[in-house]
Amino acid sequence: MGRRRAGAAAAAFAVASVLAVAGCGVRPTGILSAGGGPVAHGQASTMTLYLVRGKRLAGVTRPGLAGHPYLPLTQLKKTVTAEERRKGLHTEVDDPFGFSMVAPGTIALAVPGLRFAGGRVVLGRGWSRTELAQLVCTAEAMPGVSTVQVSSWSGEGEAHTMRCDRFSDLLE
Repeated sequence: MGRRRAGAAAAAFAVASVLAVAGCGVRPTGILSAGGGPVAHGQASTMTLYLVRGKRLAGVTRPGLAGHPYLPLTQLKKTVTAEERRKGLHTEVDDPFGFSMVAPGTIALAVPGLRFAGGRVVLGRGWSRTELAQLVCTAEAMPGVSTVQVSSWSGEGEAHTMRCDRFSDLLE
C-alpha cells in the first residue's frame, strides 16, 4: 500500500512539473496599458413630487435614482429636506397606500378606505383631499405615466381615472 501512494505522489509531481515548465501555452508579455480609468458621464435624472405649503400643493424637484421609477411616490412618505422645510413645505402622506404599473403609461394607486359614490370621491378615515392630491399629482408627474387609476386598497369597487387638474384649486 505504501508503494502505491509513493508512486501516485511521484506521478502527480511529474505532471505538475511538466505543466509548470510548459506554462500551459501562456507566454510572458510584460506590462500592457489598458487605457485610462472609467469616467462617468451623464446627468442624474430629476423627479417631481408634490408637497404641501399651507393648504396648497407645490411641485418640487429632487435628484432621481436610475432604476427606481416609483421613487417619487415613496418619497412622499419621507421627511422633507431641510431646504424644503425652510420654504414651508411638508408632506401630508403618512397613511399606507399601494401602487403598481398596470399597463404601459398607467399607474394604479390603492388608497385604504377610498370609495366612489355618484362620481364623487369619498375618502376613508385618516385621508384628506390634499393627501390624495399629492399622490395623484406626483404619480402623473412621473416620466412615462399618462394615466393614474385610483381605487380602494381592498380592491372593492372600480378604479377611477384621476388627473392632477382635478385638484387645480389646490395647486400653487
